[in-house]
Amino acid sequence: MRTLLQNLQFSLRLLGRNPGLTITVLLTVALGIGANTAIFTVDYATLLAPLPFPQPNQLVMVWSSIQGNRNGVAAGDFTDWKQQNTVFSDLNAFSGTQLQHSYQRSA
Repeated sequence: MRTLLQNLQFSLRLLGRNPGLTITVLLTVALGIGANTAIFTVDYATLLAPLPFPQPNQLVMVWSSIQGNRNGVAAGDFTDWKQQNTVFSDLNAFSGTQLQHSYQRSA
């Protein structure tokens, strides 16, 4: 323990004599802490945080299957599934595609 305190005193004395090195060390430590915080914040939000549903372990995904291939579901099929549903508490649909809308302004 005594050696640790002596080493700490020596390093602080050297940093006090060299202000350029002190600024470089402090900026490096600050950047490291900031980058680490940012990475773990993103990791938590995307991988570790619980899903915003009351019972996420009961979520399922259903799809249409033609000749053994998973296919998207037509709007009419989804409407029929939703009306005839007796198994699930609710059915919702989403589309993984991105749509681009364009329009012309009238003069």
